[in-house]
Amino acid sequence: MSDANRLVKVEAQINAMAHAWLTLVAALEVESGFDSAGLQRSLLQRRWPGRPDLNTEARESLRWLCNQLDEARATRQTAAH
Repeated sequence: MSDANRLVKVEAQINAMAHAWLTLVAALEVESGFDSAGLQRSLLQRRWPGRPDLNTEARESLRWLCNQLDEARATRQTAAH
């Protein structure tokens, strides 16, 4: 497998995991009234001090996930009204 193919595979796996996480948290919010604000605060504070080479990209990914969750919540609330 070439490096380019391997990168595409890793990106696809990460996107699938992100989608699964967003779906799970959205289901918890809708089904059980789970308030994800604390989870989001925790995720946005997460650091990888032992891996500074990963820290910037990892934190950006968590920020993206939290933004996606906020957008999905806003869409559900708009649809409910």
